[in-house]
Amino acid sequence: MRVATFSFALILAAAWDASAGDDLERAGPIGGYDWTGWTSRGGITVSGPDCVAASSSRIDCFARGHDGQLWRLWWDGSVWRAWTSAPGVANDAFYLSRPECVSAEVDHVDCFVRRHGDGALFRRTWDGGYEHSWENLGGHLSSDPDCVTRKARRIDCFARGEDGAMWQNAFDGQVWSGWLTRGGELASQSKPACASRAVDKVDCVVVWADKTLRHFAVHSPRDKWKVVSRRPTALPSAENAGASPKCHAAPDDERVDCFAPVEKSKSKPQSLLRLSFDGGWTVSDLASDFGRADAPARHDLSHYDFDCVVRRGERLTCLELLVWRRPTGTAGGEKIVRFRHMAYVMGPPAHWRNVPLTMPIEAGNVTFLKCLALGEERIECFTGGSWLGNSTLNQASFVYQERITFRPMTPVR
Repeated sequence: MRVATFSFALILAAAWDASAGDDLERAGPIGGYDWTGWTSRGGITVSGPDCVAASSSRIDCFARGHDGQLWRLWWDGSVWRAWTSAPGVANDAFYLSRPECVSAEVDHVDCFVRRHGDGALFRRTWDGGYEHSWENLGGHLSSDPDCVTRKARRIDCFARGEDGAMWQNAFDGQVWSGWLTRGGELASQSKPACASRAVDKVDCVVVWADKTLRHFAVHSPRDKWKVVSRRPTALPSAENAGASPKCHAAPDDERVDCFAPVEKSKSKPQSLLRLSFDGGWTVSDLASDFGRADAPARHDLSHYDFDCVVRRGERLTCLELLVWRRPTGTAGGEKIVRFRHMAYVMGPPAHWRNVPLTMPIEAGNVTFLKCLALGEERIECFTGGSWLGNSTLNQASFVYQERITFRPMTPVR
């Protein structure tokens, strides 16, 4: 494992003397995993991005553009291709709105957006080099969908309806089932979070009207809705928006990991919860203080977003994007953007750290975050804007980097 090699190499470096110099020089550079700097990928995004890995060497990113249409940027394994528009459907312009995209097979991406005005869901497909036209799936949705693939070519989409219930529309590879209500009393400004922990097993977690977290097993509807956590959900930032959970399937275990920011209680501070389901629920506190311990002086947390990546071997990485601003009317209104990283390998302890990265000057008003795993040893994170302030698409990568080269010391005479 490279990380272990890196740690051992640092011990060697501390004990290094001139007699070992030739051997270490022949061993070559020694490195470790760390973040690259933020790089602007251009574009004008007025929504959070959604990015998917359609293969081990391909990334497709989508966002709402300044013209209200869906825009796409993709990486072919070597270079980023130019931005292209998918015109024809005016995307929803709510603060939290963003496209929802999934890859149900290699080099195949399906993207879903709510149409502005009536809340109908539309689908567009990129299959290899072929781009399909928009398909109207209907519905009267009051949230963006969360779509999952439970097996090849099978897609299930879930969203909050205008009646506050969760609704489902399923694609079997040939036709869509049509919208089916799953009941419930979902909070306004929230969307379901769903993941497939095994073939034909889909679990959803939602924010209830009372802000608690509840679970619905789609494959076992007779179980109905059940409480997972009674701690009310809430964003730690000042923005007037609801807090929704995010769920991911473990790639090597029949387990779903969900994450949600929750309010403080009498005995516990506000924090980020991890809720793991493998047939039974385990709830743990990831001990995030949302960067308040070293917050910039005289700044308020104006925007907050997070995402988590679940990889093989119980490896869990959570990332936070924090935008700090001075209160309205205060001199010196520059924003400060911070990025925080938590690594959780085979259980606690887990530690948060600030990653000292600087946003590009042209980045604009970064607001939302999306992260994904590309293979087993690489994490890619992307930021976008909102209709309150546009941004370029910005990318940072967590990759193995060669950082140290040992060279023989020249004796001082």
